[in-house]
Amino acid sequence: MIPSNFNLPDFSKAEILWLSTGLEIISESAFKNFNISLLCKKVGKARTSFYHLFNNMDNFIVLLANYWAFKGTFIYMDTIDLITDPKAKLLKLMEIIHQDKTEGLAWIQLKEYARIHVEIQTILQEVEKMRIAFVASILEELGTSKELSSEKAEMFMYTFFGWLVLHWHDEKPVLSKKVIFKILKNSGIDL
Repeated sequence: MIPSNFNLPDFSKAEILWLSTGLEIISESAFKNFNISLLCKKVGKARTSFYHLFNNMDNFIVLLANYWAFKGTFIYMDTIDLITDPKAKLLKLMEIIHQDKTEGLAWIQLKEYARIHVEIQTILQEVEKMRIAFVASILEELGTSKELSSEKAEMFMYTFFGWLVLHWHDEKPVLSKKVIFKILKNSGIDL
């Protein structure tokens, strides 16, 4: 569920095509070679189409961050909230994130870009707070005290993403039960 304080725009089908392509590009090569020409080439559309939808690259990147938040946070949360067992919720979250390399790599690139762009920084901070609160709520369902749940959720998030970053270049990184429990243990979470 999208929180009421998060101002998420409605995305048209045309915008989604551009934005999902933008996420793929930045997840593969960061922002260093990211430009309108490359984006147009990958989408298969003219520059006028880009300018008609987004006006300029700055607007595009702000929408890209919002689309990333929608795709990589709210959709995941809605999917996981359908599960009643908290242990299954946590494991499903790990499975979804593990399967979506683009989302995680884009997060890393957007964090880097946020160093020079205040609006992107604000979006990412809000998303990280929501993600930590979401994982904390699952941990509370598992019996973790409210006082410790946010700290453990944050540790889990960074430990898990750290593992993913180290293994993203592997053809098929294996998220085995052994790896899952090692990540959880290193995050202070006992299942």
